[in-house]
Formats: sequence, C-alpha cells, structure tokens
Amino acid sequence: MGKFDGVLFLSDFDGTYLDSEGKQLPENIDAVRYFMSQGGKFTICTGRTYPVFAEQFQKMQVPVNAPIIVCNGGMIVDLEKDEILFQQPYDFDVKQIARMVHEIEPDVGIELHCGKTDYIIHNSTASDYHMSFTGGKPIYCDINSAPDVINKIVFTDKNHERLERVKKMVLNSEYADCVEINFGHSYFLDTLPVGLNKGNGALKLAEILGVKTDDLYGAGDYYIDVPLLAVSKIGFVPENAPDDIRALGYRIVRHCDHASVAHCIEILDGLYA
Repeated sequence: MGKFDGVLFLSDFDGTYLDSEGKQLPENIDAVRYFMSQGGKFTICTGRTYPVFAEQFQKMQVPVNAPIIVCNGGMIVDLEKDEILFQQPYDFDVKQIARMVHEIEPDVGIELHCGKTDYIIHNSTASDYHMSFTGGKPIYCDINSAPDVINKIVFTDKNHERLERVKKMVLNSEYADCVEINFGHSYFLDTLPVGLNKGNGALKLAEILGVKTDDLYGAGDYYIDVPLLAVSKIGFVPENAPDDIRALGYRIVRHCDHASVAHCIEILDGLYA
C-alpha cells in the first residue's frame, strides 16, 4: 500500500511535462517514478495524436502507468497493448466544415486525424512547423481521399488572426452545436466532436480505472487544458501559462523549465502525507 493509492494525476505534455525545448527534465522523471512507486497513477493528457504520441512515447520512454489521453480527449489508448480503449469520432460529415473553411480562408492548413493515421489536406505556413514540433509523419492527400471516420480536425496557420476568423466562422455556422473548438497553440486550432475535451477525457479515464473524482488531479498550461483543470480536485497551472490562464484561480506551480510536474507532486506529497 502506498500513500497515492487510488490517485490519478494527468499532465499536459508540451509546456507542462516537457520543458520549453521539448525535453524531459530529470526532476520530473524522478518525481513521477516516486509518485508511481507510492501507488499513484500517472499519465499524459495531450493534443498529440495516437501515431505521434506513440512514437514519442517509445523514443522518450515517458514514465506512465495508466492509459494515455490523446487528441485532447478524443481518444484513450493503451500504448503498451497498442489498443484504443475509447474513441468517439464525429457523427456527421465533418469534412463539410473543412470545405467551408478552405473556401473562405484558402491559406489555412487543414489536418484530419483518424484513429492511428494523420492526414494533411491543405498545407499552410504552420504545417511543416506542426509536423516538426510533434514529430508527425502524415499522409498528404485531397479531402475526398481521406477516411470519413475522423477524430479531430486541426486548422493551422502562423497568422493567429486568420485562425481567430476560422473559429468565429465555425461558431457562427450550422455546425456550432456539433463541435468543441479551441486553441491548442497560437498556430493550431483544434476541433473535436461536441462533448469531447481533456476534462471529459480525464473523467472517462477515471471511470475506466475506478478512480474517484476527489482523487483526480490535472496540470496544463494552455486554453485547451482548461476543461482538465476544471474537473480536477486541484488544477495545476505552470508559471509559463498565458496571463489569462494563470488568472483563472488554479494552483500556480513552477515554470515548465523548472520542473512544474515535480512541483505538483511535491504538493500532492504534502496533501497525502
């Protein structure tokens, strides 16, 4: 029996678990291993897709002992077994949103994330950056050749104002009640089926693991992480988060460059003493 038996801690990946250069800090690794040795369940809750995170997981040997949440809550996967435990693709022809956006904003990039495969339908100034940032190896094709079963759409552009126009366009369209749309990065606008987000993904994982919501904790640094923070008993926000995220009233922890996840676990260590 350990002090963290029955406790689930989920961390966002980029800008929270990883430092600003995309590296794992030894302090975070040691803290996570301590947390798990005391019975805690630790995992990552990320916007990265199944294939992208699976490769990163193997390459970096990220220390987790629970299924991973990918696609910002759109899928829960057991990477050790290469198994999808939960997914909920769009239940309508979401390609119509992509076509609408491309017709009005043709310079915006469009990615479709479908199960274990990622597709780029249109390139943008941010497409190559996104792939180099995440390590993705997408298939390039036209929209009609891509699968119809889609888990997530990402609109990409280094022109943030253009992405803001896309967000407004979708929210003012007939599809507004069918999607969750928010920024995962200033260059990336994520679109998911309605009801899917990091918070609901965390609750679904807690249900799968038999964890009580009073023992659920989350950490994240960006707008897309707010639903995770909201369902957590304590939501942790690194100092590197935008001002308006830090102003929401969640627990502020060290900058990601100074082992923010280790700081979260130090706090939990005091709570469960």
